[in-house]
Amino acid sequence: MGYVVVTLILGILTGLGFRVTVLIVVLGLSLFASLTFVVLRGLGLVEAVSLIFIVQVVIQVGYFAGVVGRSLFHPQDE
Repeated sequence: MGYVVVTLILGILTGLGFRVTVLIVVLGLSLFASLTFVVLRGLGLVEAVSLIFIVQVVIQVGYFAGVVGRSLFHPQDE
């Protein structure tokens, strides 16, 4: 559960401060980190796909929340 919170905070901070191109880089790095975790833990196919899916979705949800928060706090930006 702690990893989900960290991932969500990473997404929110990315959404608050950066454009979507940075999100793509963050998603790529998280994919690499997830694959490394899967290999080190020796997880099966179902667990690996589930882990990668959950990490990617949580980052994107956090990014969306950060973008919405940025637009609420700074409505004059674009």
